[in-house]
Amino acid sequence: DGPGDYPNYANCSWVIAPENAASITLSFRRFSTEIDYDFVRVYACQAAPAQCQPMPGALIASYTGSVNSKQQWIPVPAILVTFTSASSVRLSGFEAVYSGSDIRPVAACPGSGSILTAPNGTITDGPGDYPLYGSCSWGIAPKDA
Repeated sequence: DGPGDYPNYANCSWVIAPENAASITLSFRRFSTEIDYDFVRVYACQAAPAQCQPMPGALIASYTGSVNSKQQWIPVPAILVTFTSASSVRLSGFEAVYSGSDIRPVAACPGSGSILTAPNGTITDGPGDYPLYGSCSWGIAPKDA
């Protein structure tokens, strides 16, 4: 967010799309924002980086307050990072570093990618140890809910 304290009513965004990356690692070197009022949010970009906008369901992480050396592996080739601040408290903000990787997520979970419509059920990462860089997701949409 730059040197010194960040301004009130900040509204900043950055698209991170390392060339030839299949995934991104994002780390915070420092992080100090007003808790519950000033936020850094990370969204997945499914479209071309130039068209990346925060969309419902694309939120990967939301940070506020203090974060100590938080590192996150994100299994998408492009992300949108936004920073918004409120009107009263100004703090030092954050500094983040990123790197792209050609590591792709491995779907290893039984039923991963399916839409679950039963009124109740169980999801699991599967038997045994889960794989490195595993990525599992399910849609949950019970009928009549």
